[in-house]
Amino acid sequence: MATQTISIKQNDLLPEFEVNVQDGDGVNVDVTGATIVFSMKDVKSTTLKIDKQAVTIVTALTGRVKYSPTGTDTDTPATYLGEFQVTIGGKPHTFPNNEDNRLFIIVTPELG
Repeated sequence: MATQTISIKQNDLLPEFEVNVQDGDGVNVDVTGATIVFSMKDVKSTTLKIDKQAVTIVTALTGRVKYSPTGTDTDTPATYLGEFQVTIGGKPHTFPNNEDNRLFIIVTPELG
């Protein structure tokens, strides 16, 4: 999963955070039968803003998944790191999984 950036306005619930889960070589991962959760934290904090919330599988064979923000997920402007934890056959694997591949979510302030 190459570095990706998703931008969203403070308090907005769209766009959804939709990505293709990919291995270290950039190949889409088949997530058929997987359980997937999403977590997100401010890059300046160790506290999770979103902690292992359910994800929708859009297209299993190509690893297309999405997290739909809810409630207070986007109430605080900041730059966040996001990750998807995919569990297949009881074995968890986190994406992205190295420093070269990141998922940034930028929540920009409302104008007024």
